Parts: sequence; C-alpha cells; structure tokens
Amino acid sequence: MHTRHLPAGLPFTPPPTPRPPSTPPSAIGTPFQPPSPYPAPTYLQNERHLAHAAPADTDAHVDAWLEPRLPVIATAHAGRGGLLELLWAADDLITRTKESPTLRPVAEPLPRRDVLSVGPPVASDETLHARHALRLLGADGAVTDERTLEALWLESLVDESGPYPALAHVMGELVVGLDPRAVLRAIAGLLEPVAKADAATFDALAAASAVSQDEWQTGRSIEAATEKLAGAVARSRLDLSWPHVVASARRAALERRAFAERTVLGSEHLRAMLHLGGAATGVVLYLPKALHARLPLYERLPIRAIVAIHPSQDALEPQRFALVAQALARRLSDGG
Repeated sequence: MHTRHLPAGLPFTPPPTPRPPSTPPSAIGTPFQPPSPYPAPTYLQNERHLAHAAPADTDAHVDAWLEPRLPVIATAHAGRGGLLELLWAADDLITRTKESPTLRPVAEPLPRRDVLSVGPPVASDETLHARHALRLLGADGAVTDERTLEALWLESLVDESGPYPALAHVMGELVVGLDPRAVLRAIAGLLEPVAKADAATFDALAAASAVSQDEWQTGRSIEAATEKLAGAVARSRLDLSWPHVVASARRAALERRAFAERTVLGSEHLRAMLHLGGAATGVVLYLPKALHARLPLYERLPIRAIVAIHPSQDALEPQRFALVAQALARRLSDGG
C-alpha cells in the first residue's frame, strides 16, 4: 500500500465533503438525485420518419414529447405494410387522397393538412402529416401489377366526375435512374490509365470521351458509344472485367447523385422505373427534386408510394402512361 508522507510540521487537513444542492420544498422527503452528466437533448433537423404501418382501422401512436425535428418513431400493430421509412410526402397529400375513390376509405378519417394543429398540441403539423402519410402508405390494397394501373388511368379519362389525374397506391421495386452521360464519363476515367496498352481500346475510349463531353449527344448516342467501348475491351488482351468496370462506374455516379432528370409537367423531376410484381420491365416513375439529396444510395430498393397517373410524357417511354410520386416510403421489412 502506497502512503504519501506530508512534510514535517504541516497539519493534515481532510478534503472538503461535497454538499448536495439546496432542495426545493416540493422535493422534501425524496431521495437526492445527482445532476445527469449527459447534456440536454438537442433537436436536430431530420425529415425521415420511421413507423410500423398501421392497418386502416388502427391509429399509430406517437409519444407526446416527440418533436418533428427528432427521428419520429410511431409504433402500431404491424399491418401488411410492414416497417416503412417515409422519404417524402406532398403537402396536399391528405386533401387529394380524400378526393380519390380508391384511396378515400383510408384517407377519410384523417384530418386535412390545414386543421392538423387544431386541438391539444401532442405533436407538430409535420409530425402528424408524416404519421398520416405512413398510414396511407401502409394500408392494404396496394396495386402490384401494371394492368391495374392502366385500367385506373383509362377509367379516369372516361369518368369526368372523378378527380384527375387518378391517384393509386402502389408497391414494388424502385430502380433509380442514373445519368448515362455521367456513367460513361466514370467508365472513361476508370479505363484511361490502362487503355494505352491496346490501340483499339484507346481509340474507342477517345470516341466515347468525346461523346460524353458533348452536351447535345442523345441517350441513344451515348448508349452506342458505350457498346462500342465494351466490344473493344472484350476483344482486347487487357486484364479487365467489363461488368466490374460498369458496376464501379455506376457506383461512382450514384455516390455523386448523378440521377437521370427530366423536365415534365412544368417542373424538373428525377426519372426512375417502378417494377411491379417482379416484372422485368418497369413503369416510368417521376420523383420530385426534393428527393435528390434524400434518396438512400441504392440503385434498387423496395418501396410503397402514392402516385398520380398521367399520360406518357416522353415519346421514348415504354407505356402509354407515366407515374408521378405524391408520397414515397422505403419498405424496411416485407409486410405483404
């Protein structure tokens, strides 16, 4: 045991005993609680919300102390919607779904956006709006095939008394569109250090780089230049795997968020494809620019969405109709 000796002649003075803070009269008789070493919670901006999707006749529970700037955890009995992460919802989502014949049964019990703050303040408008959007997205009856979507669109064209465009609740796999010009530039950057070892590959790379730098080249021209470059790499003696090069280039474009964009219906959108029921071909789905910085870095992810069904907006689209997202949630667990 180590003993510290004091210099001779100095008296020993014990250290002072810490005194608890003064106890207010209302706390007399309660045990002393030392102050917490942790700082008070800081409210950070976070617009993503998680919730178990509730069935149509079940209200999701939100704790009264939650604020919209915190990650909102709304729990309920897990319905067929499973666990969802809300990525975005239009401000007028509830109002518009109340006018939709197919979505009205689920939306009717929900308050409109302009009266969400009426009553005791258990949560802000943003929190309640997110909860109501999740309830819509997690409801049963989501469309999972292209034929049903086309029937809803055609019915909305004939029925002049109904709302237009028609709204639908869909579930499928979202394939995020990447800018083909950015992908080709990434491929050129990956091949440039090794292409000089093969003359044919070097020439094809120079042509592809010129196409990628020309802003007036169409998507078909970019695709043709990419295919020519792929053929040159396949015939060369370079120790390269073309699928690996393309995968690396696409990942680089995804990390830069170089999404495919289109200006349609009066504003800019991100262009994606929605695959329904495991179909090989997808339906064009336009996403708001607000999702540019919010989409998870996945090329494919399972989603649920509320969409508006419009006529085709691009001559190169595969269907006669196109979808425009009104609300989007990522499926974190399968709920059917």
